[in-house]
Amino acid sequence: MDRERPDLDPESEGGEPAPETVRRPAVAVGPAGGGGAATQSGMDVGAPTGPGAGESGGRAPEAPRNTTWIKLLALVAVAFVGYKLLLSPGPTKTDAPSEQHQQEVAQHPPLAAITLGAADVDRQLTDAAVAAARAGQPIPNLPNAPDSLVRDIAAGKVEFFSILVYDNYDEDGDVVTVSIGNGIEYGPIQLTNGGMTITVPVTAGEVPRITLRAVTDGYPPNGVTCALKTSTGFWYSDILQPGQTQPIPFTAG
Repeated sequence: MDRERPDLDPESEGGEPAPETVRRPAVAVGPAGGGGAATQSGMDVGAPTGPGAGESGGRAPEAPRNTTWIKLLALVAVAFVGYKLLLSPGPTKTDAPSEQHQQEVAQHPPLAAITLGAADVDRQLTDAAVAAARAGQPIPNLPNAPDSLVRDIAAGKVEFFSILVYDNYDEDGDVVTVSIGNGIEYGPIQLTNGGMTITVPVTAGEVPRITLRAVTDGYPPNGVTCALKTSTGFWYSDILQPGQTQPIPFTAG
C-alpha cells in the first residue's frame, strides 16, 4: 500500500501540487512586557508580516496618550499646592488678657505700687535663713548672698516675703528675670498663668528695689507680659520686648 506524504496533498486530475508548508514549533505571542501570553500551535512560513500584519495577535497595543497629560496635570497641581503652603502665613495669634486677669481687674484694680504685708512673710524660710547665717552656712535659696545681706540676716533684720510672678496674658512662653538691688537675681522664669512664687529678702526699714527684665517673647512680636501678686493686690507690667527692663514699684509696709 502506498503511503501518502503528510506534507503533500493528493494530486487531482488536472490540478497542481499544493504548496509546501513547513510548521514551526509553538511560540508564545503576547503583549510586550509579559502578562498572560497566548500560544499558537504553529505558524506558516510566508505568513503576512510587516506593518498592519497580525495586529490582533503579536503586536503590543500602543499606550493611550492621554495618560501623559493626566500625569502632567497632577504634577502641576502638586506644585501649586506646595507653592501656596510655602507663601501662606503661619497661624495668627493675638496676645490677649487671660480670663484670670480679666477677673482680677474686675474685682481689684491694679496697684500703682506693691505693698508687702505681714501675710506675705515666709516665716519658715526666714527662721531657717537666720539659723544658717549664724552658723556660717549658705542661706537657703540664696547660696550666693552678699556678705552685707548675710550680716543683716544674722542680726534678725531681714524677712523673706513671698511674691507670685505670673503671665497675666496668654500663656505663650514668655521668660523674665527678677533682680534685687543687692545683686540677687531670680530666673530665668518661664511665665505661666498659674505662676511661680519667689521669696524676696527685705531688710527692715528699707524699700526693696526690684527690677523686671524681659528675656524671651514667647510669641513675637506680641511682647512679654508679667504680673506680680501679693496679699495686698496685683501689679501689671508694661508690654516689654526682650532686653527691656521695668522697675517694680514698692511701698514700705
